[in-house]
Amino acid sequence: MADTGPVEAPVVTKIGEPAGNTSRRSKPRRSLQRRLFSVGVFQVIGLIAASVLLGLFLLALDLDPNSDSLNLRGAVWGVIQALFQSVLWLVGTLWRPFLAGAAVVIPAFLLWRLASLPFRN
Repeated sequence: MADTGPVEAPVVTKIGEPAGNTSRRSKPRRSLQRRLFSVGVFQVIGLIAASVLLGLFLLALDLDPNSDSLNLRGAVWGVIQALFQSVLWLVGTLWRPFLAGAAVVIPAFLLWRLASLPFRN
């Protein structure tokens, strides 16, 4: 039998108004200066770490900012070529171990999925 108890009135909220307690005041917006320049300790540590890593990368490229023959476009192109060559080397070197492993892993995965089918929702 259906419950015929008292029915609560629906809660109506206006569009753009946060749901829940509407009597609370919203926080004042922070100024642009505060939003841009207020950084935490971990953000400063992250910036220092990123600066050190980028500096090591630039030193590995033998990049001298004081030289007159600084060619940033050539340096970026050299990095892109080196990355592409390394990807080609990885593909050429690792395709046999990948296929050998996939010959075992894929059938085992499919058998496991098939065996666990009755226990999954």
